[in-house]
Amino acid sequence: MKSAHLKNLLILVAIQATTAWGDDIVQGSSDDHIAFQAQSVDSILNPDAADDVQGSSATGSPESPERVWTLVSDANSLSGEVLMAPPSPHKQTSNTSLQESIAVYSLRFATAGTYHVYFRARNDGTPESGSSDSFWAPTDWNEANPSDATSTGKTGSYEWREPLSIDVSAGELDTPLEFRIGVRESDAHLDAVVLSQQTGLDDATLDALVPTTPPPPDSGIDCVENLSELNAAIAAAQPGDTIYMCDGVWTDTVIDFDTDGLPGQPITLRAEVDGQVRLEGESKLMIAGDDLVVQGLCFINGGLSGGHVIEFRGGSSDLANRSRLTECAIIDYNPADPTTNYKWVSVYGLNNRVDHCHFSGMNHIGVTLTVWLGDGAAANHTQIDNNYFGDRTQGDGNGFETIRIGTSARSSQDSEAVVEDNLFYRCDGEIEIISNKSVGNIYRRNTFLENSGQLTLRHGSDCLVEQNFFLGNGVSGSSGVRIIGPDHVVQNNYFADLEGSGTRAAIAIMNGVPDSPLNRYLRAERDVIAFNTFVNCAESLAIGTESSVGDTTLAPKDCVYANNVVSSSDGPLINEINTPENMLYEGNIMFGADTGVSPNPGITVTDPLLSLADDGLMRPATNSPVIDSAAGSYPDVLADMDGQSRTLASQDIGADEVSSEPVTIRPLDADEVGPRWLRPSTLRITGVSVSANSADITFEDLTGLAPAYTLERSDDNMLGGWTPVAELVPAAYTTTEFTITDSTANSTATGFWRVSTD
Repeated sequence: MKSAHLKNLLILVAIQATTAWGDDIVQGSSDDHIAFQAQSVDSILNPDAADDVQGSSATGSPESPERVWTLVSDANSLSGEVLMAPPSPHKQTSNTSLQESIAVYSLRFATAGTYHVYFRARNDGTPESGSSDSFWAPTDWNEANPSDATSTGKTGSYEWREPLSIDVSAGELDTPLEFRIGVRESDAHLDAVVLSQQTGLDDATLDALVPTTPPPPDSGIDCVENLSELNAAIAAAQPGDTIYMCDGVWTDTVIDFDTDGLPGQPITLRAEVDGQVRLEGESKLMIAGDDLVVQGLCFINGGLSGGHVIEFRGGSSDLANRSRLTECAIIDYNPADPTTNYKWVSVYGLNNRVDHCHFSGMNHIGVTLTVWLGDGAAANHTQIDNNYFGDRTQGDGNGFETIRIGTSARSSQDSEAVVEDNLFYRCDGEIEIISNKSVGNIYRRNTFLENSGQLTLRHGSDCLVEQNFFLGNGVSGSSGVRIIGPDHVVQNNYFADLEGSGTRAAIAIMNGVPDSPLNRYLRAERDVIAFNTFVNCAESLAIGTESSVGDTTLAPKDCVYANNVVSSSDGPLINEINTPENMLYEGNIMFGADTGVSPNPGITVTDPLLSLADDGLMRPATNSPVIDSAAGSYPDVLADMDGQSRTLASQDIGADEVSSEPVTIRPLDADEVGPRWLRPSTLRITGVSVSANSADITFEDLTGLAPAYTLERSDDNMLGGWTPVAELVPAAYTTTEFTITDSTANSTATGFWRVSTD
């Protein structure tokens, strides 16, 4: 058993009270330094994307507007994040009006003068050509296309450069000034920029001015170092205990977490520091008991010959209940032969949860996450939330789902699972990203981004699909929801730029099989599709799609299509492959192409007046005909896709209710889901201000260990003589604001401040 120790490491320095600054800028005292990280960039532009060329000549193919700098984690950077240029091809041109992209910083100054500009940058160490990678620096403020070239060596290491100086005049004080940096070649990485009225600053001084990321803090308690110690700790654990696995690589480790906690007093098995326990080789985990929590483990560099990487059971009668898998990851955990079948996560038992986990790079047959139903068992109430599912390689048939809830044989059983607030990105294993095979499940607030697949209500009934975003971005085979079986509700969803048709339409309602066995196709009956928005989809609604076998002869019956907005130039907007029985259309607005059905009082052909909003979604204008125009009675539709409330007497048509209420639901990105330790940094100082002798510091701690930090001050311009002022302990996995006053300090000189680990 061992206990690690904290290390001192500077993470914040030098704030001057007399100068204004923007977010995340760190500023010195009398030397008037301004240091800011790459991640404080105000915006990233590609101003000449329409006529950009690739290569060294004045001709070439147009460049995509998406080729811009992106934030990435970088272990070689002191800050932990850098701005990285797009991948090749890159520019090698003397035309200074052309850049791959431009990063824009917005600054304010209170002191006029000449400021010398310093870059900390590097290349990736694998030159494509030449001996350096270069940036375009500005020659003045608000310069649209920076034109002063500065190069970095092809060493793969960060280097400081002092390429130029620029002036701040008296007339420019307390006025937003834009400072733009262009990138010329794709291997160039930008980590930090410093502006100083001092020239010739050395590397050590510059490094001291820039915030750094601390090493992972110690848990402060003993941890087990090997499987023998782990098994002994599990055997001795009592409700409420936490068992820490020491950081490092654990190879071929089979963890049998077989014990029981109590409701409200779980037994927790976790990494010493989240993400720092790497389970490799043929490692796997069994969660076999009640009220257990597993946190912070990473399965990587391995694979199995069968079975399950993680399963919520120890045996067929030893199931987990009220247990949780959180802040864990399985990454590229694949066998040598992609035809080897095993599951990554199998959930058995009742009332279990999988949350804030990351699953990516699965390339073999087998479902990523399966919820299993016991024969005749009660509803399992499994919760799957805030996870990242990504980069699922396309398979060659069935069995490559990302999530499956239930099986064909038990599809008439209640499950009542909830799948919410997850991101599905490029999950291309098969048509069924999610395969519903049970009753009463809820799928809400998920984002499906650039997937060649769909959410399939394959078996079962009475499921709810609401407030999801299906964003295809033109990906081939991208789809939305396929409906099979009775009494499903699909409402308040946003479908955009989906390319699928037929069974891969934005919404496809399938025909059924007469007297269908559980493993075929139950008839679609009484299904409700209401208050959805469809934008630029190749086929918005397909009715009566058929299986390849030819036994699906029962058209959908008694279904409702109400208060939907469809805007697309691709027609027909409704594809009635088989005419439905007693289909109710009411309150729908369609525009852009032929409706595909006979004139119907439930379909109005008119422009819904949708326009692109700042969040990238198409939203109704204030004079849109969708406003207050919904038809029929839908008392359960009490909010829209944004989480804004709807008034029953005056609901808007479509997924978006025009409202001034705050938006609480929006499309997710990778920085909002999955383990916090896999997000861009482990600790962020998200806000800093200094007034006289007080410092206000806001932490966002992503380590999960709530380590202690020390706030210090110095009046030494050489950054020496630090005096402790206060101890700060931010809460784990949350945001904490501290306001500290140094009553002993000279009120006329704010000096330098820093935060360091103990």
